[in-house]
Amino acid sequence: MVYLVKISETVREISVLKKKMLYDSMNAPEYEEKMWVLYTEVTRLKDKFYKAKARVEDGAGILNAQITFRDIQARNKALQIYNMNPLKRCCVQGGCYMKHLKLADKGVYEINHADNPIIILWENVAEPMKSKISRCFKNYSISVVIFVFTFFGMWATQLFEKLRAFYVRSDCSGNDFYNIDYAFEDHSKPPKEN
Repeated sequence: MVYLVKISETVREISVLKKKMLYDSMNAPEYEEKMWVLYTEVTRLKDKFYKAKARVEDGAGILNAQITFRDIQARNKALQIYNMNPLKRCCVQGGCYMKHLKLADKGVYEINHADNPIIILWENVAEPMKSKISRCFKNYSISVVIFVFTFFGMWATQLFEKLRAFYVRSDCSGNDFYNIDYAFEDHSKPPKEN
């Protein structure tokens, strides 16, 4: 509605110029020229306002409605009548079949069961979609980070266990650690003569 504010400000300027014109008749042509520019501006703003209003009215409409039936039979009957397969829905929208099922000659009712009000978190209903998406993104990114750290932690643990199995603690006082290759070399050497 910014256009209405601008229109009111422009009209206020026009009224000021009219008062000036009454008291200063010498500069009346200049005031008339300024008023003409302001009237043109008002017309331009009105056109923009009506275009914006039409755009809002075309986009606005009933998105959903909740209907409470007196009994289960009425609810089941409504679901039976308006629950359509895609072919029947196209025929109704095209206007060649059951025209009374159209909503304001624009669309077709889509009826389904309502959620139980007890399970709805009403404080989350007014939360913007951007906030929901950002929260979901944060949760998934934290899950991925945890998965990556877990993967590399398990990989490092497995590598450590393989290296530990490769190197065995020596009982001898010479070398602290020896591996299988060292043991095989030692085994393949000729026995020492005492």
